[in-house]
Amino acid sequence: MQSLRTEITEYTIRNDGIVVGRDINPNTPRTKRNVAESFDRVAEALEGKRPPGLWDARSMPDFPLTVWQVFVDRVDKVIGALAILGDDRVEKALGAFPAVMDSMLIPVRLFHNEAEAIEWLRQFLDKDAGAGS
Repeated sequence: MQSLRTEITEYTIRNDGIVVGRDINPNTPRTKRNVAESFDRVAEALEGKRPPGLWDARSMPDFPLTVWQVFVDRVDKVIGALAILGDDRVEKALGAFPAVMDSMLIPVRLFHNEAEAIEWLRQFLDKDAGAGS
């Protein structure tokens, strides 16, 4: 397992290949700069691979529109599928965003249970790259 930390996110690259990102420092405003840096750091660690990813958004602070633009611009270049772990607050805040991303970029689903999210992501693991359970 490999871990890395940015100003706003802690990432774990699990042994099975799934990337888990957890929001940290909820009082730190999300900006275009720190969101882009976060994506760049994890992309560098992945060395060009695009594994499935879990975003634990339960402590997600407010994201200005400009930050969402950075997110949408980079997410499909870093991961191949996205499970968003949230609660009712996150589901309300995201609205139709997961469904729109799912129809336009990569497979995206919202989950309230981490084990179910990981199970869904397993279908996107690249078996030829040696990732397995």
